Amino acid sequence: MAFILVSVLSLAFMGYKIATDVKCNPVKIQAIGKLNATNDGKNIFFKSEEIVFSAQVENSKDSQTVVWDFGDKSSTKTGQSVAHVYATEGSYMVTATINGSCQESFAVRITDGTQGLHISTAPTVNPIVTPDVLNIGDENSFSSTQGAKIYSWSVEELPQLGINTDASVKFIFQHPGTYTIKLVLDNIYNFSKVVQVIDPAVNLASAAPLPPTMLSEVPPPPTPSQDLPVISKKEEVVVPAKVETPKVETPEAKPPKTFELLPLPAIQQMLEEVTEGKKDVADFNSQLCNGAGTKVVANDKPTTFAALCMELKKKKRKMIVFKKEKSIQSLKVVRDETNGSCITLMYVTYK
Repeated sequence: MAFILVSVLSLAFMGYKIATDVKCNPVKIQAIGKLNATNDGKNIFFKSEEIVFSAQVENSKDSQTVVWDFGDKSSTKTGQSVAHVYATEGSYMVTATINGSCQESFAVRITDGTQGLHISTAPTVNPIVTPDVLNIGDENSFSSTQGAKIYSWSVEELPQLGINTDASVKFIFQHPGTYTIKLVLDNIYNFSKVVQVIDPAVNLASAAPLPPTMLSEVPPPPTPSQDLPVISKKEEVVVPAKVETPKVETPEAKPPKTFELLPLPAIQQMLEEVTEGKKDVADFNSQLCNGAGTKVVANDKPTTFAALCMELKKKKRKMIVFKKEKSIQSLKVVRDETNGSCITLMYVTYK
């Protein structure tokens, strides 16, 4: 009886295995990095590099459900092709589970350096699009040939301009010099481009041709054969008296204009009072380098401070008893440190 019972249980277990057995077809797994497109099958990538993992089941035309475990304790992802980024260095075992039963695993190594990578395959074209030489006072546009979900634009030498997250941006430079444009895509890929900002008036003056030399009009020195006047020893040489040149009194230089260094909240409050009709352009003369003609970028459009005040007065609203919305949303200024820290450019966003 015991032998018969064991035989029956064995046959039942074998039948279950045959009924539930799933045949796994060969699976081709591939990993490609954005910075390391060719790794010779070594699966070595950079830290913070986006890696695309794909699985293709051979001899199968049906769609497959693939679940990926990247071995770094991150959440699993589902799909025949997925992207993943490793935050720290090390070796990781990547496992792909097909249709909940078949598994394929392989190892990847993440490094912070360039050892073992074909860095020549990394992108070498700078995506920042802008002329290399710009003029002061002009509105210059900057864009990227490489698409991204997140953009971060800044000027290294002008931190007061802050970070701009639009796909394309505009900057106005008030002083000549060399500036570094910084671009970060998706908080991972960093790019920079150096531009030269010049003053066209100064550069045109320096490039003007010099006046012709007058040396050709000076007669050549006399040769020894020419007759020279001889002064007799008895003759007295009369030296003409020196004529004193009258001194020209130069007008005294006017003392430089002084400017008030108000904080941004105070200036923003003054702009709010312009909207309410309590302030005018003249009230800002102690702040602005060029008074009413000071350049302004209002709602991403170039204008002057006088035109801005006129526009703000048009935005005057009726008083609301319980709530009053602020018309000035944001304010940034660029100051001229060589001219009493007066405001030479203003960025304003208003409703």
